[in-house]
Amino acid sequence: ALRDELQAILADWRMPAVLVTHDFSEAYQLGDRVVIYEAGRVRQAAPRGDLLWRPASESVARILGVRNLLRGTVMEVCPTHLRVAWRGQELEVRTPPDRLPPPSAGSAVTFFVRPEDLRLIRKDGPPPDRAHHTNILSGRVVRETDRGVTWTLMVRLDAAGELPD
Repeated sequence: ALRDELQAILADWRMPAVLVTHDFSEAYQLGDRVVIYEAGRVRQAAPRGDLLWRPASESVARILGVRNLLRGTVMEVCPTHLRVAWRGQELEVRTPPDRLPPPSAGSAVTFFVRPEDLRLIRKDGPPPDRAHHTNILSGRVVRETDRGVTWTLMVRLDAAGELPD
């Protein structure tokens, strides 16, 4: 494919190049650093992996396709995660090890859930193993969308509270 050929050419040249694209997967595959522009301004410039794990703002996260943006309050700061109050639940939220300083207890935070970190557990199946599953929430699938090689599920949670804008 053209993307693979371009990647090989860039590797052979070993010279900096600027590629403008609206396709984040293309930018991620071809670039070492990615710059996110929105409304004529740089919103974030970072190594490609940093964008996925540490988007600088909600707008950058949305540009990257993050749809599960949640807002909560930090209850406790632990070495590898935060305990966050969200919609009447206590969640464990992983934090990048190099994130300094961490938010303090009582701080409002926006966080996201990566789709590959979600697991569906049937209510009529065996109970979840709480030693290997955290943040277990109850809900029901209200919409399914076939995307070809993946599915998008809309889940209505049983937890109370407000959703983000």
